[in-house]
Formats: sequence, C-alpha cells, structure tokens
Amino acid sequence: MMVIGPLMTALGIGGTGATAAAGAATVGSTALTLMQGAGTVFSALTAIGSGAAAQAQGESEALQQKFAAKDEFIQGRETSAALKAELAKTLGNQAVAFAGGGVDLGSVSVGVAKRQATKDAETELSINANEMLSRSLARQRAARMAAMRGRAAGIGSLFEAGAGIAKFGMDVAERG
Repeated sequence: MMVIGPLMTALGIGGTGATAAAGAATVGSTALTLMQGAGTVFSALTAIGSGAAAQAQGESEALQQKFAAKDEFIQGRETSAALKAELAKTLGNQAVAFAGGGVDLGSVSVGVAKRQATKDAETELSINANEMLSRSLARQRAARMAAMRGRAAGIGSLFEAGAGIAKFGMDVAERG
C-alpha cells in the first residue's frame, strides 16, 4: 500500500494526489486491520467461552455419575439386606413347618433344607454384590470420562483461540 505514492509520482500523476491516495490507502489498511483484530478477539473469546462451558458441563456430568455410583452402592446394600432378611424368614418358616409336621429340628432333612436355603441365599448375595460393584465401577468410569472430555474441550478451545490470534498476526505481517 505504501507503493502507491511513488508509483503515482512515477506515472506523472502529481505529488499531492499521490500523497492523498497513499494516505487514504494507509487509513483503509489500518481500518481493515482494526476490524479484523476485533473479529479475531471476538472469535477467541467465543472459543474460550465455549470451552469453559463444555468443561463445566463435563464436571457437572461427572458429579452426577459419582452420585449415581453411590446410589448404586446403596441400592446394592439394600438388596443384600432384603436377601438376608428373606433368608432368615425362609429358615424360620422351614423350622415352623418341620416342627409342625413333627420332624425333629436336629434331623438330617432339616439340616439339608437349611444348608440349601443358605447356599441359595449366598449365591443371590454374591450375584447382587458383583452386579452392584460392576454398576458402581461403570458409573465411576463414566464420571472420569466426562471430566476428561470437559477438560479436553477446555484445552482445545484455548488452542483454537491461540490459532485464530496467530492467523491474525500472520495476516497483518503479510500486509506489512
């Protein structure tokens, strides 16, 4: 743009007109740079804000998943307690039924029935514990993943903003 003045003088278009044209070109270039700079700043702030929002969303999701993991644990404990109560009820009902039928509560058949009921309850308790642990760990893993996604989005937005600012700097350097 600074070449216009000497070019116009060389073409014989008068010094005053060439100086005015060069001045107008400089003002236009400065205005263009200011507008591009404002747009770049706005884009950078938008990218950073978007990343901050994504990071906050990831942290919120992580907290929800952690709460759900605790809830899974509590539900597993409640189910275990219910299974134990059911076992006690079953054993009591068996004892009453055997005693009511005149069977000696120390007999082999009463012991076999008691062991079978206990074994069945232990199997159900084990399955419940494994399922509860599996669900709880899955929720904890989901919480970590949500937090990581949020952090990655936040960091990515900073790089995006930096790249936009760097591009603006290179554009200004090219124009001179």
